[in-house]
Amino acid sequence: MTEPFTDFSVSAVVNLGITRTYSSADASLWGGPVGVFGRGWHHDWEATLSCLGEYCTVVRGIQSALVFRRSGNVTSVDGTEVWEVFRRGDTAVTRSDNPNVLVRRPNSTWTVFMVDGTELRFATVCDSCGSLDRTCVDPREGGAARLVEKVDPYGNVTYLSYDRPGGILIGLSDDLGHSLELRSANACSEGLVRELRYDGQTYATYGYQDSDLGHVQDADGNPIRTYVYGADGLLHAVVNEAGVAVAEFAYAANGEAVGVIDATSDVSVGYASGGMTQVTERFGATSVTGQRTLDPDGLVTSVSDNCSCGPATMRQWVDRRLVCETDPEGHVTYRRYDEDGRLAYTARFASADGAAACPPNGPLPKASTEEWYDYGSVKEIATSVTLPLERVITTRRRSSLQANAYATETVDYTQATSPLDPVGYQCTGTPLPAGSVACRRLSTGYTRAADGSPVLERHATFNSYDPRGRLIGSIGPVNLDRPSISDVVPLEERTYWPDDATLVRRGRLHEVKRYASPGSPPLITAFDYDAFGPYTVVAPNGTTTVLIKDVRGRTRFALHAGRQVETRFYDGSLPRLVIDSSGSTIRTGYDLRGRVELTEYLDRDPDEPGAMPVVAWSESTRYDPAGNPIHVERRDANGLVTWQQDREYDVRHRVVMQANPARPEARRTWAYGASGFLESASDEDGRKTVFHPDPLRRIASIEQSGMDASGVPVQALVAAYQFQDYQDSLSTVTDGKGQRTTYGYDDFGRLIELWTETHRGGVLRFAVTARRWTCSARP
Repeated sequence: MTEPFTDFSVSAVVNLGITRTYSSADASLWGGPVGVFGRGWHHDWEATLSCLGEYCTVVRGIQSALVFRRSGNVTSVDGTEVWEVFRRGDTAVTRSDNPNVLVRRPNSTWTVFMVDGTELRFATVCDSCGSLDRTCVDPREGGAARLVEKVDPYGNVTYLSYDRPGGILIGLSDDLGHSLELRSANACSEGLVRELRYDGQTYATYGYQDSDLGHVQDADGNPIRTYVYGADGLLHAVVNEAGVAVAEFAYAANGEAVGVIDATSDVSVGYASGGMTQVTERFGATSVTGQRTLDPDGLVTSVSDNCSCGPATMRQWVDRRLVCETDPEGHVTYRRYDEDGRLAYTARFASADGAAACPPNGPLPKASTEEWYDYGSVKEIATSVTLPLERVITTRRRSSLQANAYATETVDYTQATSPLDPVGYQCTGTPLPAGSVACRRLSTGYTRAADGSPVLERHATFNSYDPRGRLIGSIGPVNLDRPSISDVVPLEERTYWPDDATLVRRGRLHEVKRYASPGSPPLITAFDYDAFGPYTVVAPNGTTTVLIKDVRGRTRFALHAGRQVETRFYDGSLPRLVIDSSGSTIRTGYDLRGRVELTEYLDRDPDEPGAMPVVAWSESTRYDPAGNPIHVERRDANGLVTWQQDREYDVRHRVVMQANPARPEARRTWAYGASGFLESASDEDGRKTVFHPDPLRRIASIEQSGMDASGVPVQALVAAYQFQDYQDSLSTVTDGKGQRTTYGYDDFGRLIELWTETHRGGVLRFAVTARRWTCSARP
């Protein structure tokens, strides 16, 4: 599978964009289904609904299918209709992990209510070109309903349309007049996209090799991507706009993907029975082979050493949800879920003997961290049918100052007024869907009063939204309990271009106003737009930045404060030349994988007719098969090397050696433990620094060793570190002479106390606002 490649994407109120992703599995499976971009290619708006008996399935491109099972009839909230309801599709042998709800209305339209608050609406849309196909038949009768609307959590709708006789394979639009169309004059005969239009203008065209996508070009006919396929019809190479194969793929005789080479990897894969996969990764002048074990659901249950993905781990899954991760040194991450499948608790801990139990079988050690997550947003779908949303209401962790107490972060989605609200505050003027906007964010925890005693404190931020769910105002954070007369309450307002503005402006941010104090004049940043995004930005001091783009939406010219910077591109957004107002130029060259190979600093534009630019200095880089820069050197105007460095890396792309090729014996080295912890570092003079971890892989102590001025070996403790119980906050640092510095943090992560043995004034205590320091004092 290639990395997703975006042909076009523009956001106003909703995002209208197309992202393509290739799946070799689909392409090799019985010749592969042919989508609108050809065999093996998927995009993010693919979605169909079909039914078989009491089960209905929603297929969404390369995403996991959603399977539902009919559970009965219910009455709509307004009492006017009877709906069929479908819940998760459990079978006799499989428990579904699909928490969403599907309903069918009497008019044969379908809606999937998703736990993230979005809605996917399906209907039978017949745009056949003569004989009827399955899109013209009701899903209950063997047909397929297609996605016609996607509603975001705020109620904004993206509309989808299909009109093959009219040349439109897929159309996207919003209620502001923006539209994106995938078109073809031969939509009926071949069903493949030939042209992408946004707001009536062409931005990309497509060519094919039979049913395989061959190339993509911009509106000027310049290549964006070219695709090379083998005789087996599988994708073998991706070629960038400079004609370089930036990714290559290899397959076994049965079509299984067995190798990939790109800018950051050179990997081969072997498959064995029992869900075992062997992955060989090349780096430097060597290679290593690691093993992954997969369960029947395709989830990784174990990873061996020699893997670029991280240290060796064992993973335990329950209902396809990750519960435990354990490394060879006994470090554990444990997760617990509620009855609706939402993450309810996480813990990080370890055992002294490397055999920590997961799940934990008793109280956690002090060197551990825990977080609890509470939910509360519920979406009413029909009478007696609700959907718990995956929206965390409260996050709790242990207090750092008060035993058996908790610090909490709470998000309040209630749009009605609250006793906490400042004068004049309103979350929404027009009601939005329940649970869609975060009106208030409340942080609660302990800090210290002037006498040093713990005291509870609350900080709140208040947000306001317009009828489309866009942020229009923010107040805070505000100290609700112990405000100081010196507190500065942050205030921000946002305005948006009106819905009847020019098409490129509609739905987009217009001004951001920030106030130093409630009565002060605002500092205003203003934005204007072209089709792709910001065209001008006016700063609070009146300085204007102008961004002039090409047909691909890339900024070709940036004008700011009388200075112009021009960029000419190599591939995508990668620059080939960057030229400033004086004519001085940075020229970048790339290797055969699209990696930066040579950077030159020139005195003039080399593309000018007859130009003979002078190189002030340059830097060149050579890479290993894994994309690690293994040799870097800099040259002056005369081409003489002024600096160079060789580097070696491990399989996880971490540098393990640096040296000057002229003195390879004088090198720096780094060594890592089985869990990925940096254990030691050595410099050119043989001095070694050793890092000792605590149970959570934080630095517990640092030691150094080497030779003194007389050549006698010496070793010394540099520092030792202790952390607050059940926290990641630093508690005490002890230096090599045994002198301690103690730090005290409150539940908001602010340093409020500092004490050191070398300071005679006693403990330093800091008075703080909800955002910053105000003063320090000694008791």
